[in-house]
Amino acid sequence: MTTVSNEPDEEQMVDGIFPITAYEIPSRKAKEFLPWHRPRKHFVRQNQWQEQIEKLAKSGELEHGTIRYLGLPGTDLLDIRHFQRTLCEPYNLKLCFLGFNTAANPRDSGQTDLNISLDEVCKLRGIDSSSDVIPDDFCRLADGSSVAWSRAKKLGPFDVINIDLCDGFAIHQPGTLDNNHYNAVSKLMALQAGKKQPWLLFLTTRTGISDINHEVLTKLIERYRRNLAECVSFKERSEMDFRIATDYDLSQAVQTSKGHLSVFLVALCKWMIGIGVGQQPPFKVSVTSTLGYRVSPKATHNDLVSIAFRFDPTFAAAPDPMEIARVEDARPSECQLATAMVRRVKNLKCVDAILRDDHATNDCMVEATAELLALARYDIAEFRAWVQAQ
Repeated sequence: MTTVSNEPDEEQMVDGIFPITAYEIPSRKAKEFLPWHRPRKHFVRQNQWQEQIEKLAKSGELEHGTIRYLGLPGTDLLDIRHFQRTLCEPYNLKLCFLGFNTAANPRDSGQTDLNISLDEVCKLRGIDSSSDVIPDDFCRLADGSSVAWSRAKKLGPFDVINIDLCDGFAIHQPGTLDNNHYNAVSKLMALQAGKKQPWLLFLTTRTGISDINHEVLTKLIERYRRNLAECVSFKERSEMDFRIATDYDLSQAVQTSKGHLSVFLVALCKWMIGIGVGQQPPFKVSVTSTLGYRVSPKATHNDLVSIAFRFDPTFAAAPDPMEIARVEDARPSECQLATAMVRRVKNLKCVDAILRDDHATNDCMVEATAELLALARYDIAEFRAWVQAQ
C-alpha cells in the first residue's frame, strides 16, 4: 500500500519562498512617423541642400576634401546619412559635422535613438571621427562661454551651416542679450569671417504672422521701405514682381498673406545681406534657391520656407578713415544684392505643387525617404501606408 504524503516536498518549499516569475525582454516600441518624414522634406534635402553642396564640392572650394557642416539634425540623423551616401561616397569626400539636439541630453527620451544613430553614422566611410551631436540648443551659440560655442569655434569655420527650424526664425524678441536666433547667427558670422572659400547657409523657417515677433516684423518692413526710397533698381524690381513701389503699396501688401510672405522673405534676406556685407572683409551674399510648402491646414500660402544662401569672400579693403591709403572701393553693393533677391523670392517654388503634379518625382521622393528611414530602423511597410494616408 502506497502512502501519499500531504507534506510539501523541498522543491515546492523553495518555490514558496522564492516564487518563480517569467521575465521577457520587452519588445521595442515601433518608431512613429513625424511631419518631416513626408516626401516633401526629402525634396528639399535633395533638390536644395544636396544640390547646392554638390556645386560647392565640384568647384574645388573645399579644403582638404572635407565638408565641415553645422546643423540641427533629428535623432535619426537622416540628413547626415543622406549626405554620406550622395556626397561622401561618389565624390570621395569626408564629412565632419557638429549637430545640436537637446535629445543628446541623458534625461531626454530620445537619447537612445540618437545614440544608436550616432554610433551607426560614425562607422560609415567618409565620416570624420571628430563629428558629434551635443545636447545644446542652437541659440546657445550666442553665449561665448558655452560648450556650444566652444565646440563650434574648434571645428569651424564651416562650409555648410544648416539652420533647419520647426518654428519661426523671427519668433524671438529682438535687441536683447538673450540667447536667440539672431545673436546665434551673428556669432556664427563672426566665426565665418575667417573663411577664405565660399560657404553655404540654409535657413528653414515658419513664415506665418503668428510665427514672427511683431517688433521684428516692423523692423523688416521698415528696411524694405528704406530700400524702396534709396535703391532705384530695388524699387523697379519690387514693382515688377510684387507691385510694391510706394509706402502705400507696401502697407497694403502686408495686409494680405501673399504680400506678407513676399515682404517678410525679401526683408529677411536683406538682413542676411547686411550682416555679410558688414563683415571685414565683406562677403557677397546671394540667394541660390527658395523652396516652400504648407504646414498649417489654414495657410493660404507656403508657411514654411527653406532659403539657400551662398557667401563669397571678396577680400575688399576697407576705406581708410584718414584717407592716407587710396584703394578702390570694391565692396559689394547692398542695393544690387537686394535687387537680385527680389526675383529669387518671386520664384519661390511650392514643393507641394511639384509633387502633386509630377507623380514620378513624388514616387521617387517616397522611395528615397523609405531608404533613409530603413537605415534608421523604421518599418518601411508601415511608412508606405502612412504616406498613402496623408
